[in-house]
Amino acid sequence: MSQKTSIDENLEEVLVHTWLAEAHRHDEGEARSAEFAADEQIGVLFFPGDPKRHKETTDVAVVLPELIAAFGGRVRPAVVSREAEIELQKHYGFRAWPSLVFVRRGGYLGTVSRMKNWSEYLQEISELLTAEPREAPGFRVLKQGPDQESAKQEGTAK
Repeated sequence: MSQKTSIDENLEEVLVHTWLAEAHRHDEGEARSAEFAADEQIGVLFFPGDPKRHKETTDVAVVLPELIAAFGGRVRPAVVSREAEIELQKHYGFRAWPSLVFVRRGGYLGTVSRMKNWSEYLQEISELLTAEPREAPGFRVLKQGPDQESAKQEGTAK
């Protein structure tokens, strides 16, 4: 591996971690998420995922502060720690990484996933800023094991 490749790989981590250090760190899981979401001001939870697996993470990390500025501080950011991501992903029900989850007054407003062009971000976020809070869609992650697979084949899945 050349030195340039090593530097390029580390650059993603450095960019994300630099931004994370400047943003509000959100790492206490579900309880802290509920507290953050309960605020009257709109919050955006940044779910970066692993920047080595999700190449758009670095792009979203760079764009997010610009989006916060574009909306005149009406949105306050928080970064979800790697330890809390899966638990909160199940609660908010998104499937693509990285994701921005918008919350207010204890409810869910919506999610913007992956990298978008600037006009798409502005349009989608503008719509979310006027949305009424609702229950997060959530989803369950089912463990696939021999019992579940055989029950499925027999038509008796639980």
